[in-house]
Amino acid sequence: MSESAREREIEAIRRKFDTQEEVFVASEGELIPAEQVRKKKKRRGLLRGLKILPTRWYIQWYLVRKDRLVAESKVMKLSFPQFKLKRLKGGALAWRGEIVSNKGNRYDVALIYPENFPYEPIKAYILFPKLHPDAPHVFADGSLCLFAPSDRGWDDSITAATMAAKVAAWIFAYEYWLEKGVWPGPSAD
Repeated sequence: MSESAREREIEAIRRKFDTQEEVFVASEGELIPAEQVRKKKKRRGLLRGLKILPTRWYIQWYLVRKDRLVAESKVMKLSFPQFKLKRLKGGALAWRGEIVSNKGNRYDVALIYPENFPYEPIKAYILFPKLHPDAPHVFADGSLCLFAPSDRGWDDSITAATMAAKVAAWIFAYEYWLEKGVWPGPSAD
């Protein structure tokens, strides 16, 4: 994929986030649009009885694994409270937030759950700033390569918070690469 194609892919992801609303996870695992929560915040029992129907012929992972969705939401709120959960067109869930590097640079990050999560890895993207065109450890679609060859790779116990921490480590390595021209740590290249 060419650099312009990669940039178009990242721009398409940015647009998806800009047009979607924030959602909250109820204790029972239901997704509640943020606007509903803000309007009716004072009413008791708001989070009970609301159902979000799947938008496709199959059921999204978070409708089947509500316990996992609740756990994901809790750990993200504790570890990365600056990230907000959004539901994208087609029903996919994604976190978007900012990570500040050790050098004080701000990175707009997206973590997108695949349709059959937790059996497929979450994809991580840097939406802003634009990455260097020769940046290592970036896949053709613009997603970040977050697992070293010595890692076991994706494991279904890995959470979005784990992925956000891996993105923070990737950002540290990226900034080191920009400064020194060498990627720290193991590499499959």
